[in-house]
Amino acid sequence: MAFRASLRLVFLLILTLAWRCAAAADVAGYRPFEVKSGNRQYIARVFVADKQGAERAWQWRYRLQVVSARDEAIQWESDYVHDGHPGGDLSDDGRYFANTSAWYHDSGQLVRIYHAQGQHQFTAADLHIDAAGLQGTESHRIWLDDVHFVNGASGADRFVVETLQGTRCIRLRPEMVVEDTCEEE
Repeated sequence: MAFRASLRLVFLLILTLAWRCAAAADVAGYRPFEVKSGNRQYIARVFVADKQGAERAWQWRYRLQVVSARDEAIQWESDYVHDGHPGGDLSDDGRYFANTSAWYHDSGQLVRIYHAQGQHQFTAADLHIDAAGLQGTESHRIWLDDVHFVNGASGADRFVVETLQGTRCIRLRPEMVVEDTCEEE
């Protein structure tokens, strides 16, 4: 009898611990965060805009705000699609913020670029990336090596995506277009 009671207690403790870990994991990545531009002149802030009466952080609405580091003046704002992984890249001119998924997905966005006029997302098909030869498990395949903005004469010109299948450039102006090759940086 005492063994059965002990077994039930252990089972309840394990369930409680698992529930707490799951609840902590739900909130852990969905926290507000900041990213500074490489030249430290601008700051991108992601914050909770509206909890919408929901308990889970992944159900909340988030906002991206880019401000001047010098005087905190707001440069632009946008709704933000938070994927639970804080971070991203802010261009030196503060015009663009890029969020890149570390994990490959056949469908859905791999790169999302925000700017004052809205956002653009790029899928594996857009970037000409496929699952062939990528390392990892079925749900967690690594495709990305590095990303960075390249400046032109009038500010951020391109977003360079260095993948395990080659380098891709996303030209930012006059419209966002993926290029399979990048001009010399």
